[in-house]
Amino acid sequence: MLPRQSNDPFWDSTRGRIIVLLRKGECSVNDLAKALDLTDNAVRAHLTALGRDGLIRQSGTRRGTRKPNLIYGLTPDAERLSRRFTALSSVTSWTC
Repeated sequence: MLPRQSNDPFWDSTRGRIIVLLRKGECSVNDLAKALDLTDNAVRAHLTALGRDGLIRQSGTRRGTRKPNLIYGLTPDAERLSRRFTALSSVTSWTC
């Protein structure tokens, strides 16, 4: 599970932490679920909301063991948002 390192409530939320992880690179639902210690369905619900808000996008697929895994990345809006917070510099070791 990722540590909480920010004073801003958004970055301590699951959606904020997903943004932090995706800032480091594109991830699949399974990658995010493992990093956040959540179920795949919980991650999908958060990704749906972030996509609706225009912060993430589906950026491709990766070969999976049974079927392809969708890969997600940040939109330019999310990149600009995440750069505004210096607290992110302390979590650069987080990865999917």
